Amino acid sequence: MWSALENIALRQSLPATLEPGRILYGILISRQLSQGRHNLNHLGIRNLTPYLLKQFYSIDTDAFLRWQNESRFIVLPPTNGYTWPNKEWRGGLIFQYNDEISLDKWLNEKTPSMASKLTILSQLADLIARLHRSGIYHRNLSPEKITINNKSVTITDFGSARSEQWDDLWADSNYSPQYSVYTSPNGLRGQHHAQADDVYALGAIIHYTISGKPPFTSITSLLREIAPNLIHPTKQLPKMNSPTKVNTLVHACLAPLPEDRPTIHDIISVLSEFGDQSVNENEIIHFPSSPKIERVRQKVMVFIKDDSRAVHLFNEAIRLAKGTPSLFMFVGLIPSNLPSGHMERFKGNLFRKLSHGLHRSREAGLQWSLRVLDNTDPIKTAVNLVRMYGPDILLIGKTTHNHKCFHNNFHSQLTLEDVPIRLIS
Repeated sequence: MWSALENIALRQSLPATLEPGRILYGILISRQLSQGRHNLNHLGIRNLTPYLLKQFYSIDTDAFLRWQNESRFIVLPPTNGYTWPNKEWRGGLIFQYNDEISLDKWLNEKTPSMASKLTILSQLADLIARLHRSGIYHRNLSPEKITINNKSVTITDFGSARSEQWDDLWADSNYSPQYSVYTSPNGLRGQHHAQADDVYALGAIIHYTISGKPPFTSITSLLREIAPNLIHPTKQLPKMNSPTKVNTLVHACLAPLPEDRPTIHDIISVLSEFGDQSVNENEIIHFPSSPKIERVRQKVMVFIKDDSRAVHLFNEAIRLAKGTPSLFMFVGLIPSNLPSGHMERFKGNLFRKLSHGLHRSREAGLQWSLRVLDNTDPIKTAVNLVRMYGPDILLIGKTTHNHKCFHNNFHSQLTLEDVPIRLIS
């Protein structure tokens, strides 16, 4: 019975799918390409140019955070070797469509030679090095994120990526690695070292590319999620015609401790002997600079719920930003005590409110960050966040009569933190 209720609530929480014939920003939706774990992928056409429309179709919190995080890359121009979105709408992200195949599919269908594999790996290392020079860290590399087209490489899916150029002064939401096989031991423990974690993932990808097997079996992959320090990759690569230098490099990349792994430049120095270097060492990817502000930006924490006050809270945030230089952290807290069925509806409504408001915030040029936390005691968690980040102002929506008791407790506890509170109706 409960399962049926959950399924009904889940279907009610998900958005309506994009239908063929609909037009978004002049893009005519042609057909649905596929359904991923958390997204529906649609093909669209505008002026004979194909586009991929990735529609968020989930109530998974990590997936929602990856969607919002990847939207930050819209401001970057199209860049060879990388796929990031060039437009967004309320339901997802729009990319220029490229008819490429994943590294995994390329290996299985094309059966490339060892020389071709090493050339591809050399290009991949160059692309990662360019990201790192630019202060960008992918943090979720795997064969599924790498595509191949005519012997050229592209890195995709920047949903977990981080840039040192972002001027938000807040710690971003934590992220959960999607593929434990390609995640470092410290990453599985929640101790992230951006550059070293990308190096670890690259080492695992090299292992898979030259041997056809990941560095962990299906069983050890599951075990290392429980005890990442105790489960180590296979000591010997399957016998292949790969150079000894490359085999040694793989083991170095997969070192348990971040400080023991080579740098991306060490990797390039090895792989460049076997492949063509395709990226200029001086090229940098620049995010547009924020306007220079003489005054210190005020830090504003905005608590968003699944109700109608969310629109007014975002209105107030945008109004504040126009008058005073501000940094915003939008917070969504998902209670742990919601009964079955209600949780799905709550998350679906909350994600819609947040996605619509954040879309408007990006269009208005706000400097923002986001926290969405599952299974919380909202009052205790809100107090902890205020103490952790020390905002200058709190924005809270007035509540309806049905939730007056909870709202009074929420408001009274935050009042004790001696931070100015604005109630938005």
